[in-house]
Amino acid sequence: MPKRFVSNGSLLTLLEKATVKERMALTKILDSKASIAYDPIPLQQAICEAGGHGVINFFRGQGTGYVDMLDDVVDALEIKGVPAYHGSSVINGLSLSRLEEITLVNISIKEKKVTLEQCLEYNKSHVESTENKILIKLLEKAYANMSAEQQRDFDAKIADVAKKFGGSSVNGLTGTAGLMVLGNLGGFATFTFMSSLLSTLSFGALGFGAYTAASSLLSLVLGPVGWIGMGGAAIHALGKPELKVTIPLVANIAVIRQRVKV
Repeated sequence: MPKRFVSNGSLLTLLEKATVKERMALTKILDSKASIAYDPIPLQQAICEAGGHGVINFFRGQGTGYVDMLDDVVDALEIKGVPAYHGSSVINGLSLSRLEEITLVNISIKEKKVTLEQCLEYNKSHVESTENKILIKLLEKAYANMSAEQQRDFDAKIADVAKKFGGSSVNGLTGTAGLMVLGNLGGFATFTFMSSLLSTLSFGALGFGAYTAASSLLSLVLGPVGWIGMGGAAIHALGKPELKVTIPLVANIAVIRQRVKV
């Protein structure tokens, strides 16, 4: 397990369960010229290095924690209702950052402020909940960039998946309301929706990747048109252009988790 951050060990476990195609999608985001998918350990290391500041990475001898990466993406996409990494208490006076760093976790355990089980469980639930919010936000951005015809097809696909996994109570929901239902269903419903969406929609010549349904959809969201809609200028103003890499990494990891956890 990676030595410094709790969430990186969990990320490595997920990557070990990913398919070669899923790891190839992540590898291509990191290195567009790569022809072979990274193995799980170097892939986890490369992802976390991409999410951290180069100078800070050098001094700590590794990349940042995955929870820290999520925090950057949440800020960039202006997602509300997610605890800040260096924010206020989430468990017994402890912040997310304190629950994330191994040394601080060990100190907190000795001080009887938290158990290891509490730390791991909160870390897991926070990552899954935050990833899901990120996916829904990106799908909202994709929806806003679609034509009226594409939106109708998109709504029909949401309704089909929501009905299959959520019952008749979700009939008639479209757009953002339908996406919120999809987010609450989670798991295989979200993965099925994203995987099947591309088989029914025609997105034109926007240069999609050929690795997974997730990476193909993200090409729409993060492409030249989608990037402007997602506040690319604001991200550059914050001095964080690396989020062009971090955002698709996190989104693809989120979709892999949707598949793996059910």
